[in-house]
Amino acid sequence: MSNSTAISLLKDALQNAYELGKIEAIESIATDEEEYLKAKGAPLPADVEELRSAFRVTSSSGSYFLKRVSSWVSDEQLKRVERFLKWSEEKLLSISPKLIEPVAGGGHCSFENQRYQLFEFVEQEKRQNWMNNQVSSTDCRLAGALLLRMHEAFNSYVSFEQKSEDQQTWSSDVLEETLEKWKNLVSLLTKKEDALPQVFSQLVQAESTLTTRLSKALDSASKGKIVNEGQTVKYLVHGDFHPGNFLIADCKGKSKVAWAIDFDHMHFSFPHFDLGYALVMFGHRKNDQQKTFIDWELVRAFLFGFAKSWYAWGVRDVSEETQSEILEILQKCVKERINDDILPAHMTIACFLIIDWAADRFLNGPQAFAGLYEGIVSDMLQLLMFEDFNKSADIYFETLKEILG
Repeated sequence: MSNSTAISLLKDALQNAYELGKIEAIESIATDEEEYLKAKGAPLPADVEELRSAFRVTSSSGSYFLKRVSSWVSDEQLKRVERFLKWSEEKLLSISPKLIEPVAGGGHCSFENQRYQLFEFVEQEKRQNWMNNQVSSTDCRLAGALLLRMHEAFNSYVSFEQKSEDQQTWSSDVLEETLEKWKNLVSLLTKKEDALPQVFSQLVQAESTLTTRLSKALDSASKGKIVNEGQTVKYLVHGDFHPGNFLIADCKGKSKVAWAIDFDHMHFSFPHFDLGYALVMFGHRKNDQQKTFIDWELVRAFLFGFAKSWYAWGVRDVSEETQSEILEILQKCVKERINDDILPAHMTIACFLIIDWAADRFLNGPQAFAGLYEGIVSDMLQLLMFEDFNKSADIYFETLKEILG
């Protein structure tokens, strides 16, 4: 089936599934991989349009963003996420573009054995790409504040849904699976080592050192969690917060508005999961020699946006006595550097998660972007080998101290 025929059939399916008025056009949107290659002046694969899974839909009623749901997302997870998005829209929380409901109800429609979600289209100030990170310090402050808003929403949603079976069915084993996934990856790479690029041989050769580091990071990440009567309190997290899932609306000179997209990875964890992952994703850059490093000023900006919003949230609508108690707790946190290993641990874990994702894509496709996925593995390995993630804790406590005055 040609791409034009597929688009025509999709147009008919959407016309029947939604009340959009007359659909005038459906345009496929380039993937992050495609945009990265374009930015580098590299050739694109001939069948690149067939790899696209997002579309801009223009109709007489407005513009929309159509997303093909990844096959790995279960129907149960998809429905959980859609219930959350609908709830956040009803509460006017403004953390994500509005999810459009099909005529038949629910949060998505199906066509040709694929599931699709439709959102209001957000005209972006600029499109971000985590593979070729170009965020500014201002972007990072906005993103940090947005992440805190999301965590507020997640916390409120869990409280709202605490008597619902929905709360009990969110996945919570992402961290627990990380070490086993890493060991499985090393085993697979070892068997194919002679036929793989050098970076994979480097991973295998450094297996012992890297496994020890990951084990220590997972141990640190498991500590410092809030405990209630012996039970670890878990929170909903976004699970994949990076520049590509962060939108800044084109407000034409007005105050900037930030949105998050792609909540497919939502699960129960500790808030530092999102924070550590975001610092790697928003903070990494390449120097003139194309070596990957962490831009700690970007990390500082992100943490400032997050911590300042957190502090403002903590003292909002409370008595002077409570404000004093909050201030005392935070000052003690800064003075004693409480849980100072948790944030570096989550940055470390993030690198392993990204390596696992990129290596899987390299091994299993799409092969058109295999070189790019190989490069991402190399980038994360460089960060693990040469960056001191403990700097994130130093910056975090310095930021808190600055906010506290």
